[in-house]
Amino acid sequence: MVYRAHDPQLEIDFALKVFQPYAGLTSNADGRARFKREAGLLFRLRHEHIVRVYDAGDLPDGRPFIKMEYFDGLSLEKARHERGFALEEAITIVGKLAAAVEHAHSRAILHRDIKPTNALVSSNRGEVRLIDFGLGILVEEAVARARLTTTAHQMGGAYSAPELLDDAKCTDPSIDIYSLGAVWFWLHAGRSPKGAGIEEVIEGFELDRDLRTVMHSCLLAGPKRPTASALVLALRTGLRKLRVASERRG
Repeated sequence: MVYRAHDPQLEIDFALKVFQPYAGLTSNADGRARFKREAGLLFRLRHEHIVRVYDAGDLPDGRPFIKMEYFDGLSLEKARHERGFALEEAITIVGKLAAAVEHAHSRAILHRDIKPTNALVSSNRGEVRLIDFGLGILVEEAVARARLTTTAHQMGGAYSAPELLDDAKCTDPSIDIYSLGAVWFWLHAGRSPKGAGIEEVIEGFELDRDLRTVMHSCLLAGPKRPTASALVLALRTGLRKLRVASERRG
């Protein structure tokens, strides 16, 4: 559960995410230690496109919580449904999300669950935040069990790399690159890239050949995917080319 709370002394709002603990994770000292260790990793993330974490701990009833930056916006999924995104805006959003992932990867932190509901866009559409970096390794065993009885959509599997669906403990950084590519594909196609004929669908997107190639590479097998840094560079280059072409037409 995520609550919006207000600090009357600082006069700011923040988000309080309270976890329903899985059996054994917070009922003993080891479970609490793991939670604090994982939460401590999140404090290391300081990036303009990642929701900041301010505090973490246990409530009196034993439930763990994380106190985070409050960001006024819509999920990417809801924003696309309500307003849609122009070509340049979609590329810009993916570039900002990729920059957030690049920052996390440079600190040996993976997201592991990038999907349209875990990205936020501000009301004025100028800001983007990646959320829910949270404690994927802590709950990996419970997630693995849940996937046995839960649909892929509910678990974010439609945007998850195949190797992560096969092994919930997978910690290869390229799994985040697949998810970025899947979200990028969704922004243009309105669906995830699961299924056949992905190459033909990408060829039909209103993107130049270089960007189509980059998108496709994100969705290949792990070793063939670009790094987060390479993806950021490719998206920035593609965006510059798009703007130059637009100015020339104008």
